[in-house]
Amino acid sequence: MAYVTSTRTNQIIPVDLADGRAGKPIAVGPAPMDLAITPDGRMAYVADSGWSSPPVDSYDVTPVELPSGRALAPIRTGLGPFAVAITPDGKTAYVANMGSISGTGLLDMHDATTVTPIDIATGRPLAPIQVGRGPGAIAITPNGREAVVVLAGTIQHPADDLVPIDLATRRAGTPVPVGLAPQGVAVSPNGRWALAAITGWPHYPGYPEYRIQDTVVPVDLKDGKVGKPITVGTVPLPIVVAPHGKWAYVGFEASAVGRDQSGITPVDLATGTPSKPIMLPGAPLGLAITPGGHWLCAAVQGPINGVVLINLRDGSVGKLVPAGREVDGVAIDPVPLSGLRS
Repeated sequence: MAYVTSTRTNQIIPVDLADGRAGKPIAVGPAPMDLAITPDGRMAYVADSGWSSPPVDSYDVTPVELPSGRALAPIRTGLGPFAVAITPDGKTAYVANMGSISGTGLLDMHDATTVTPIDIATGRPLAPIQVGRGPGAIAITPNGREAVVVLAGTIQHPADDLVPIDLATRRAGTPVPVGLAPQGVAVSPNGRWALAAITGWPHYPGYPEYRIQDTVVPVDLKDGKVGKPITVGTVPLPIVVAPHGKWAYVGFEASAVGRDQSGITPVDLATGTPSKPIMLPGAPLGLAITPGGHWLCAAVQGPINGVVLINLRDGSVGKLVPAGREVDGVAIDPVPLSGLRS
């Protein structure tokens, strides 16, 4: 089962990947941007960003009981929760708080500067971790010892850093400059490398001309060294790494800058070489891989919003399953799938 966020309708929607059907939507908070599922598959934590139309200031994450489809009382975190990651032991969720666009949108964005831990057993937020301006994506190493967050800042004050967090002390380490406004991040299965999607900010009249970006940058988490940028497609956002660690998959949103084509670029991590893009019927704003690594699930915004399943053995793209309006994040239940080889 996959779950996709629908920012326009303030819901998450279950999608059965075996039969390609969307289930009953679950109401959450304003403009859910991302979600993460606990390792036992029982709970999801949904980042209610407030980046709705019209936008609002939101400080909440909504826990959802997946077996019952019941949303619980929201948990207060920081301004504009944007991304969520859960430790492998299932004890703590970490929420990247990016900020608010409740003024005049992106041109008047108020960035936040924290990552908020949530104790899953009690449902209580813990002391926020200061990381820098505009944290928009977060990932956790498989051993649960470290998190990495990328900082995009704002159009007025862009940022360009990847920041490691020691999860034992819950303190941020030295920022690593990676490129203008990174807005996606993933960690390799061996925990050695982080991959930052360098997204950039668009140009608006009266503001400095920042360029839209098109690369992924590897960072060695052992010594903080930055590798050679890999060109993957205009406006890269979500990024995931296959469980075997050989390939990464990067969604790019060329439609955001007036181009017709959007898709997913596979990257050979041994050589740092991009492969031929997998084209999609819309912009993939969220990606998730099934536990066995055979299927890639994309949350797609386009003429029809929904979920697309890609067969990673041959690169074939399945039929789009309509679900939600302005879909963004997607997560897959980590419990082994029935009716679909994962």
